[in-house]
Amino acid sequence: MKPLFSKGPSLGVRLLVLVVLSVALMVVDARFDVLKPVRSQMGLVLMESYWITDLPQRMWQGVAGQFGSRTELIAENEKLKTEALLLQGRLQKLAALTEQNVRLRELLNSSALVNEKVEVAELIGVDPNPFTHRILINKGERDGVFLGQPVLDARGLMGQVVELMPYTSRVLLLTDTTHSIPVQVNRNGLRAIASGTGNPERLELRHVADTADIKEGDLL
Repeated sequence: MKPLFSKGPSLGVRLLVLVVLSVALMVVDARFDVLKPVRSQMGLVLMESYWITDLPQRMWQGVAGQFGSRTELIAENEKLKTEALLLQGRLQKLAALTEQNVRLRELLNSSALVNEKVEVAELIGVDPNPFTHRILINKGERDGVFLGQPVLDARGLMGQVVELMPYTSRVLLLTDTTHSIPVQVNRNGLRAIASGTGNPERLELRHVADTADIKEGDLL
């Protein structure tokens, strides 16, 4: 009677056979390069397996890079907007200072025509009555201002002081209907009375003959 499971070669014999076969294959491959196609195919398989294994990491790096770049772009955009606002504010301030400098130069040029002490004042209020042309300035009796004192702007005479307070004064403008002042035509010395009409852009010369030598553009 045969045993149910026949006893095969021992483990040591099997290992020895595998070692001998491996050595034989190595010798044959070294001499005749017969395993080159097998190595090439195995290399391709390994490369594809590496690529597939590394794919999730590369995808994550790409997504993280895109999000990082977007975040950096947003931050840089906000920074540029802030810098633009700061520059715009500086430009507006510079424009205001330039305009103020121009006005001061014009006032200095006007005051140079007067052989008296000049006090520079600032307009701080306008009379709300539409039928009265009066303004309030920030200089008063304490500053040496006196009643009837002429008030100049960049274009010349604009009015005279009619009311005094310690630190402020009220000025009646030339254009007020109640105001009149003697004037002289600079070109020929002709004298007349200039009166306000209520129009900020217009004065009226009174007591002038129709034949008087007065031309448009004459300086009074």
